Formats: sequence, structure tokens, C-alpha cells
Amino acid sequence: MPVAEFPIFIGKGDALDVTVSIGVSKFSPGETLESLISRADAALNGAKEEGRNRVKTAWEAPHA
Repeated sequence: MPVAEFPIFIGKGDALDVTVSIGVSKFSPGETLESLISRADAALNGAKEEGRNRVKTAWEAPHA
């Protein structure tokens, strides 16, 4: 279920509406940490551009 369907109650009937966007990447042997983080960041930006409240993946490192 999407996170947005579960408000966080903070007292006295007040609630926060929360969404979550996540970018996920998988480390490939020989890949630099910078490359891994860059792909995860690009996936996160893609999740935000597609409407937020979703997970976007970037599994494969580009081949050299």
C-alpha cells in the first residue's frame, strides 16, 4: 500500500500526509561508489518526476 494512504497522527486530531520517493540501485563488481550513488540519485529523481510516492530502480551499471 502507498505510504500516502496512512496519515501520521501528531495529536489533537492533527495529521501529516506523507509521501515517499525512493531511488534504488544495485552495486556491480568493479563499480565506483560515486557511480552507484549517481544511479540511485537518478532513480530517485525519476521517482519524483513520475509523481512521487513510488520506488524507482536502476539495477545495472553502464558498461564501459
